[in-house]
Amino acid sequence: FVSNKTKAVVNGFDDKRIDRVASESLSGTHFEHNSKVKIVYVGALTDTKNQIALLKVLNSADIEAEILFLGDGVNKQCLIDYSKNISNSIKICFKGCVSRDATIEHLLEADVFISLSKGEGLPIAVLEAMYCGCFLILSTIPPHKEVSPPSERCLFVDIDNDKEIINSLNYVTHKIVKLKGQRDMSKKHSLQNFGLDKMLQGYMEVYASLSSNGKQSK
Repeated sequence: FVSNKTKAVVNGFDDKRIDRVASESLSGTHFEHNSKVKIVYVGALTDTKNQIALLKVLNSADIEAEILFLGDGVNKQCLIDYSKNISNSIKICFKGCVSRDATIEHLLEADVFISLSKGEGLPIAVLEAMYCGCFLILSTIPPHKEVSPPSERCLFVDIDNDKEIINSLNYVTHKIVKLKGQRDMSKKHSLQNFGLDKMLQGYMEVYASLSSNGKQSK
């Protein structure tokens, strides 16, 4: 890359922090023990994060699940009001803002991470969810696509297509036992491509190249 003067180093997530939280956390403390499918949605409660797109299709999905929304925002009350009309087979809870460590605890316990966001920067929560072993249901925005999760561990959906979202929910419901057994596949992909060591290695390569190039120019 020296001749091109450009090298992209992908920012990573702090996998060491997740390992620490996992070692310190009590198992099964956030979801109800008997929930068939445990789903988490992380992000500010805003139009951009688009939680309403999930709520709107739940009554049309063949799913028994518990869904926890982490985050706060201007849409909180209208989302809560909308959720009151959702089938009793789906338990919904808005937990507000929680600490980073508490978010990680939820991800470690969840079966599925959903983001139907209309826009993101680097989707750190997606990377953390992968490392925690969650199956992903993601909108087709470029930042999500760039993460490129294993096809066995992710479904991309068009947020303007209710049927695609419904089908993704039905899929995880019918395949939940299989998906729970594949958690390590997600963890391996996130660590190899976005882990802290991977990022540091990229920066070291840049520094080494700059140092070598500087010596050659003298």
